[in-house]
Amino acid sequence: MKIMITIILSVASLASCNCQQAKKNTAPRRNIKTNTMERFNKVLFDQKKVGDHYDFTLEDGTVVNQIESPPEYYVEKTSNPKSNFSTYKEFYFSNGNLKTGGRQFYAFPVGVWKEYSEKGELVSETNEDKPFHFSIDDLNETMKKKKIDIMKPALGLSVSRSTEPSPAYTVAFPLVPGDLSAFKIFVFDGTTGKLINETVSKKTW
Repeated sequence: MKIMITIILSVASLASCNCQQAKKNTAPRRNIKTNTMERFNKVLFDQKKVGDHYDFTLEDGTVVNQIESPPEYYVEKTSNPKSNFSTYKEFYFSNGNLKTGGRQFYAFPVGVWKEYSEKGELVSETNEDKPFHFSIDDLNETMKKKKIDIMKPALGLSVSRSTEPSPAYTVAFPLVPGDLSAFKIFVFDGTTGKLINETVSKKTW
């Protein structure tokens, strides 16, 4: 539990930093789609990148972060400041073909994730929600009764989940809104939705 609390507090701190450091460039996102296969636009990335990354903002406020990790892959994360959902994709560095991708809620995968071979053939599909009979929507309804809306971004609010030793969600939020010195932490059973644990953790500076 101490390890889980440390991870939650670290995520909360990073989230608050990222919100302040987000870049707002007005460049269009122009990856290429051939049939049903999406390919990474390597030419545009090489033209626009600063160091190993290229960050820009679309007209609707969506933030796109692209980074290269040669010789393995490119990573693209698409998010919106008004939502805690994002999209994560990896593309093969060799030819730009989509390698794997899916949606994330906070920092964990949700829904169906797909993996492709370097030639563009579908290798596998994994339903990340399958172990969790108590869904994210169920969790949100439970937290709303505690006056917390996990669907809306808020400073210090974080959600994580794990399958070991059994499916579970962890929700952490500041005891006092905007004050990151102390957090209330709930752990819920990912199958039944039962509250497993409730603690308060104070951050050491």
